[in-house]
Amino acid sequence: MVGPVVETPLLSGENHAIPQGELTWTLVLLTICAGFGGTLFGYDTSVISGAMLLLQKEFSLNDFQKEIVVSLTVGGALFGSLLAGVISTYIGRKPAILSGSIVFIAGAVILSLARTWQILSLGRFVVGLGVGIASATVPVYIGECSPAHIRGALTVVNAVCISTGQCLANVVDASFSTVPNGWRYMFGLSAVPAVVQCIGFIFLPESPRFLVNQNKRESAKKALQVLRGKAYDPEPELNIMAGTNPTTQGSIRAILAERHLVRILILACMLQVINQVTAINTVMYYSGTILKMAGITSDTQAMWISAAITGVFAVFTIIGLLLVERVGRKTLMLTSLLCVFVSLLVIAQAFYLTESYPIPVDSNPSLSCTFDSCTSCLQHHICGFCASSNDHGSMCLSNTNKSSVPANCTASYWYAAKGDTAISDVCPSKYSWLTIIALCLYLSSFGVGIASLPWTINAEIFPTHVRSSGTSYSTAVNWICNLGVSLSFLSLTNAITRAGTFWLYAGITLLSTVYVYFALPETKGKSLEDIENIFIERTYTRKNSSYSVNVA
Repeated sequence: MVGPVVETPLLSGENHAIPQGELTWTLVLLTICAGFGGTLFGYDTSVISGAMLLLQKEFSLNDFQKEIVVSLTVGGALFGSLLAGVISTYIGRKPAILSGSIVFIAGAVILSLARTWQILSLGRFVVGLGVGIASATVPVYIGECSPAHIRGALTVVNAVCISTGQCLANVVDASFSTVPNGWRYMFGLSAVPAVVQCIGFIFLPESPRFLVNQNKRESAKKALQVLRGKAYDPEPELNIMAGTNPTTQGSIRAILAERHLVRILILACMLQVINQVTAINTVMYYSGTILKMAGITSDTQAMWISAAITGVFAVFTIIGLLLVERVGRKTLMLTSLLCVFVSLLVIAQAFYLTESYPIPVDSNPSLSCTFDSCTSCLQHHICGFCASSNDHGSMCLSNTNKSSVPANCTASYWYAAKGDTAISDVCPSKYSWLTIIALCLYLSSFGVGIASLPWTINAEIFPTHVRSSGTSYSTAVNWICNLGVSLSFLSLTNAITRAGTFWLYAGITLLSTVYVYFALPETKGKSLEDIENIFIERTYTRKNSSYSVNVA
């Protein structure tokens, strides 16, 4: 039975035939300059891993102080992502990105000149503010300025810039690891892309959709002509923008007032949750431990290998850029999730083999350290493991003198939970090669899809009047999950072992795959205005099957 007609905010017509326009140099410059925000994002999240080795010696940081220095950036990014929604909605996308760059430059200056760990922490928080503003605004700006047929590829450029920033940070860390006060250069150099971004944005237009939303049609027309080419007729696209432009500015109240917007917000937040709970930061965090297990003894060498690994990640984000408009968002996301699921299972199995078959102890010269394996030996804080260069002769020795290798240890391979002379606090393993292969498989699988698509899709699915606020809320969820995963990781490994932790992440990834299959529509090649139609139809035709929806 057909019920009463329900008026819904559906657009007037579907699959709007908008002229595509040409790929102009202005659009290329816009994408590159905006992408520098992603470079800052990636650089800052990775540079601390190498800098911390030097900071710990410079400021004699304890564990609590190290946690503060690292976590304050996440806290700043969380606050910055929410602040970005306000700036971007009421002042503009361009001013939001510029303000993020200026804040980041200020934070880089504070970090490079810091004389105490407290000032260092302040600088990390300020940098986090800039990162948060960029992470919430850049995908929206690129998405709103791009034509539909290449919007996905151009938005993925931001993710490529993030991975490039991570790789660049590792290269800078390795290059300055032996330079006096090298950490100051590591932080100070992060201001360079921010300065370039500020200069570049002087010549770039505001988002035309933002201008239409502000009733500045003439300015929007000029912006479209600059972005699409002089021969482009902007009127059809402007008419569609104006026809879907509510008079009220976006806010959480505006989103909650309409069910299809609530549905969009839930999907956007869930995609950002998936971006974090599929273990990317955990794997990045554990990469150093994995390299130690493989026998890498030099910090500088480990940094260069980390740079190579993040280089693999960057290459596959570029591959994702090439595939996103050919394969589609949903197919690429599902493929990425399934490959990540398999790689996490392999990482978990490698850790399981390492924990189940540890290197045995051949002798126990120290009466206080009578353990039968390297793993059990290092679990006791006064003991250390002396590995032999061959298959026999390994010992578990007392480690009471932390400043030197025990005289009994004739080999050069000394492992201890504490002590400045130890190669590592992690036991070597003959299964390390399997873990490293799985690590590269994981990063390539993550890079091709999950790394970028949540940001790309979030920049597409919200209507213009709530796009900035909606994206800022979902970005805040990403940073909250980032913090939660980081804080829970060590507790999980202690509670259910390293292998169990990665099995748990694999299970979460599988559930995420099921969710994406049912919840995510394909948005490839559709205009931003048409994408809203998809969610309107899904919401009002499925949840109100007894109603007739007015689509005229």
